[in-house]
Amino acid sequence: MEKLKITTIILLITGILLVNPLILTAKSQIPPLPMIVYGYVFIHRITCENVTAPAGLHIYAKVGTEVLQPVEGSQDVTDENGYYMLGITGPSEGTPIDLWVEKVYVETIILRYYTDMALNLTVMDTIPPTIEIISPMQGEMFPPNQQVWINATLTDDLAIDVATIKLTLNGTVLSPAYNPQTGLLYYQTNPLTSGYYIASLSVKDLAENLATKTWSFRIAEAVPPEPPVLEIISPTTVNPVYTQADRTIQVTYQYTEASPKNVTIKIYNSTHTLAIRTITGLSGGTNVQRTDVMPIPAGAADGSYHLNVTICNIHDLGATASQLNAVKVDNTKPVISNPYQDPPGQMVQPGETVDIEFGYNITVRVNITEPNIEKVSLYYNISATEWVEIPMTPAASGEYVATIPSSSLPLCTTIQYYIKAVDKAGNAAQTPTAGIYFASHVIPEYQKITLATLLPAIALIIALTRKAKKNP
Repeated sequence: MEKLKITTIILLITGILLVNPLILTAKSQIPPLPMIVYGYVFIHRITCENVTAPAGLHIYAKVGTEVLQPVEGSQDVTDENGYYMLGITGPSEGTPIDLWVEKVYVETIILRYYTDMALNLTVMDTIPPTIEIISPMQGEMFPPNQQVWINATLTDDLAIDVATIKLTLNGTVLSPAYNPQTGLLYYQTNPLTSGYYIASLSVKDLAENLATKTWSFRIAEAVPPEPPVLEIISPTTVNPVYTQADRTIQVTYQYTEASPKNVTIKIYNSTHTLAIRTITGLSGGTNVQRTDVMPIPAGAADGSYHLNVTICNIHDLGATASQLNAVKVDNTKPVISNPYQDPPGQMVQPGETVDIEFGYNITVRVNITEPNIEKVSLYYNISATEWVEIPMTPAASGEYVATIPSSSLPLCTTIQYYIKAVDKAGNAAQTPTAGIYFASHVIPEYQKITLATLLPAIALIIALTRKAKKNP
């Protein structure tokens, strides 16, 4: 028995000698503070073993609910060895001070100024972590073939043991990301097919208290995607667009499609494709109307071309709409011929001035050769500066007619005019050419009457004169 006591004492002395260097080392780091509490933090696990606390745990001194600010120079966060050193000041000497590790109360000490205390803290934590599911919620339904975010918040009075986090989906272990500062856990699945899914999340804290949460959600049955609906608004067979080479036209169409991928517009005829263009970046929706510009290449030949519009969605389902002969390329100017004026009831020539009697309107007729005529106009002036436009109306066989209101113009007025024809493609022709005009001069009516009366008399005088010369 005596030998046993001696052996025990020797072991105790040996233990003191082994621990003493650690205490001396720790005390050598203590600044001269009112009261210093220092030592190591241990965590008591549910398996009844104590383990050294990891780095990063906060140690607090509290009086009631008030947290005392640590004195400058304190080490109020455990290091990699679980060591801490807390300087306490503020309340009066003899005040009970509660020591906390994170949100767990550990021990109460009495404040003694200008002293230091070696105190190892053993945390007794029996409360498991809290798991708060953010998404998906229990029973939530998601569309098919889409990714799903699994999000949760993990909290604990002491600290989460990150290595114990386990997330499964239908029994498959996943690898979520976890942020210890925010407590947020998150994971994005691959696209999920329709069906019933069970998610399970478990985690332990540093004391090995276990928390588990299991919940479920559903992925809806996949609905077969439908093809787009497409309609060409303009140009159409009934209302074609007329254009020239090296110009652009606008194509307007309307579609219904939630997820469009692209639209291809083609202008073509039976022998070749005149122009083709693919447009991306389309907006999804119902009855979406869009207008795109199509270039007509230089050198495009005259003729009628078909319009084709095709739309495809992300499922590679498409719709096509066509309008035959919806694009007309015309590079030829109209031809203006046979300008006729009444009065005087004759063909007129550029640059020539025709006399007309006072009180009459002038009727002008021309022939227009052009299958796609847009308009024909007569422009006249009486001041040589201000031109007045008169639309010419179509008559039979390509003839166009207009009337110049000249009946009220004063005597000696000179009227100048020219004719311009424009087809639907914008080609224009003018006669006479710029700077030369048809012209009419207003004269008194009696001049014509007098001249008509005098002509027979002059002829009679000439005849009598000739007869007198024969009979002297």
